[in-house]
Amino acid sequence: MSDAPALLAVVVVDGLAGRFSDPAALMADVIETVNSEWRRCRVAGVNIIDARWSGGRIFLETMPGEQPLTVDAVREFLQAKKSKA
Repeated sequence: MSDAPALLAVVVVDGLAGRFSDPAALMADVIETVNSEWRRCRVAGVNIIDARWSGGRIFLETMPGEQPLTVDAVREFLQAKKSKA
């Protein structure tokens, strides 16, 4: 049995207020946080369960997957979700 914590999802909510004034910097930090959390649990890749960008805030829910999370993956997820609405 592994000594790594058993995670089902990593959820991050962060916004432009405070540390970040640039959306790209915020997104890069959030993505690194998510990838780091999964690596800590010996999970190499991530699938996006849900993502929302509103009012300068990002909500990102992830689960184990095949590839590390990227800015492009989040952008594509948000665009696909928007086109379905």
